[in-house]
Amino acid sequence: MSQSFFPSHRHRAHARRALALALSAAIMGAAGNASAQERQDGTKPAAVTLDTVKVTAEKSDRSLKDTPTSTVVLDGATLDERGLDDSSEALQHIPNVTSTAGGNFAPAVRGVDGTGSAQGADAFFAGSRARLNVQIDGRPASYNEVVFGDSSLWDVEQIEMLRGPQSTLQGRNAIAGTLAIKTRDPSWTPEAGVRLVAGNQAHGQAAFYLSGPLVDGQLAFRLAGDDQMRSSFVNFQPFPGASDPGHYAMRTLRGKLLYAPRALDGFQTLLTLQHADARGPQVVTERRPFGDHQALSPQMPVFEPRSDSAIADTKWQLDERLRFENLLSATDLEVHRYATPGAGIARIDTREYMLEPRLRLERGDGWLSGVAGVHLYRTNQREFIDFPVDERFRDRVDTGALFGEGVVALRDNLDLTVGARYERERHRRHGGDGAVVAIGVDETDKVFLPKLGLAWRPDAQWTLGVFAARGYNGGGGGITYEVPIVNYSYRPEYVRNYEGYFRAELAGGRLEWTGNVFYGDYRNMQLPFDLNPDPNVWSVVVRNADRARNYGAETGLRWLARPGLELYGSLGLLKTEVTRYPGSGIEGHEFARAPSATADLGASWRGAGGFEANLDARYSDAYWSDIENQPRGRTDPYWLVNAKAGYRLGEVYAFVYADNLFDRDVPILIEPGATRAQDGAVMAQPRSYGVGIQWDFL
Repeated sequence: MSQSFFPSHRHRAHARRALALALSAAIMGAAGNASAQERQDGTKPAAVTLDTVKVTAEKSDRSLKDTPTSTVVLDGATLDERGLDDSSEALQHIPNVTSTAGGNFAPAVRGVDGTGSAQGADAFFAGSRARLNVQIDGRPASYNEVVFGDSSLWDVEQIEMLRGPQSTLQGRNAIAGTLAIKTRDPSWTPEAGVRLVAGNQAHGQAAFYLSGPLVDGQLAFRLAGDDQMRSSFVNFQPFPGASDPGHYAMRTLRGKLLYAPRALDGFQTLLTLQHADARGPQVVTERRPFGDHQALSPQMPVFEPRSDSAIADTKWQLDERLRFENLLSATDLEVHRYATPGAGIARIDTREYMLEPRLRLERGDGWLSGVAGVHLYRTNQREFIDFPVDERFRDRVDTGALFGEGVVALRDNLDLTVGARYERERHRRHGGDGAVVAIGVDETDKVFLPKLGLAWRPDAQWTLGVFAARGYNGGGGGITYEVPIVNYSYRPEYVRNYEGYFRAELAGGRLEWTGNVFYGDYRNMQLPFDLNPDPNVWSVVVRNADRARNYGAETGLRWLARPGLELYGSLGLLKTEVTRYPGSGIEGHEFARAPSATADLGASWRGAGGFEANLDARYSDAYWSDIENQPRGRTDPYWLVNAKAGYRLGEVYAFVYADNLFDRDVPILIEPGATRAQDGAVMAQPRSYGVGIQWDFL
């Protein structure tokens, strides 16, 4: 790789100084501008304390201060002011989460690959099972939605990223973590708005929302739609079925109906209907020389997931402390993979159903609070692919679980948390062509997942605690598609996760500081095992590594330096190692996409005069792109800077934005080929910029 991709320490030091000066200039300029505006218009200053952050993904509405899990919460206002329009963008700004959008992978959390044990064709044959749990209004997203679909963040109340295993409360596919997206609910007063955005790389967005009451105090609705598109910066060639493989599109249409009858005191049910579809190249990989934006595979296959879902979320307050809740969802998912004939034209048809009744006990004046429930899940999937010949598969998963978590007040300032989940899952997968490919899996797993924690509040500002939990992900099976061609199966993987944490609210509510340290002890971790030493032959199975581990820390800080000016920063530190995997050749290796340090810092200004601005910088240390730790697959450390500024005049907000402000041309994923000339890289998206306007007219 050329020297330009490995800048010297001197160049990095200059970049850091330039970044610090840019942040300082933006902050001082914004503050000075706002002071003048406040003097002119005499309006009241913005809030003088930070808003209380609520965490809902752990099936309870509690403050971040009372949440042991290492959690990042970004509300709708924060997403807007930072210009984060989809989930991939948002995750790139969370330390110890490595998101390489366009690289055929789900984000890695603390080095644990959210994609699962297999990727690409290997994942298709093995049954496509993720490690990252993604929820949209409580509905679990499927593998192809997680990896290829992305999620619009228009008209979203907040997103929550829970780092580390979440198996006790979330169950399946949550050993890496959970991303929960909560969209806005119907309002009891009329609301409406539209947004239009245009930028380079053919970027465009048209979005709307409309909400209000239908029957005063009893029935309300909300409609929201978002249509986004852009063009890839990598040059692809058309083929039958994909006239423009580099075209990205994402569309979401959602309707909600909230019913709260006066005749049933404390009862409400929320019905959500959503259609979502996306389209884009499977992988955006460049060939050498990186930065010329020439595709490694010019006729890149295109993925197109489409989903229609229905969610019924019911709550009934039985008395002052006890509440019944029920979540029911059904999803119809259709995924198309467009490719040249014989290169993997595929179709997946999926039906998913989930039912989760719960009882919740609030503490009130008592000594006990908690939640207990039943989780039932079923998915039926039919698959077709024309590789290596026409193959057809049937896949079915049935899951049943009992779960609960309680918090016992041992003293006024000391709480004991006890939780557990018992889960039974049956996975059946059959199919192939009966000759070259024949897969037959019928496995039943039963697992007990305990959790234990202790929280101490020495005063009103601080919370200190520890907890331990067991995480789990189910097994599966697949087949290699190059010699030696073999069927294989792999067992479930487990982790014992230990964490210590602190939470602090300081400076009279103007400073929020959080931190977690963690150690994960993985048993039977599902990792690749290469059966053929020839680098030109991809014959890789999934096996269970005896032991692996990750450990590190995360900390985040928000400071309301003055009314309207918020400074924020977060840091992630990480070490990973495959400690025991005999004969694999990767014993002692680090996990893929597991940088030792990641960070995000920035400043947001929202003044009384109408001017708003955000400047954000994120950093990643070097990391290996694969578990083999191939030298040509190691990335270089990098900084990326985004900026957004706008002016709000009454109901209208006009803004400009620039992502990758300094147009850094850096690889964020490198896939070594059999030779250097066959290497491919996913690059950071070049500088993108544009203008937009939003009108909130009700």
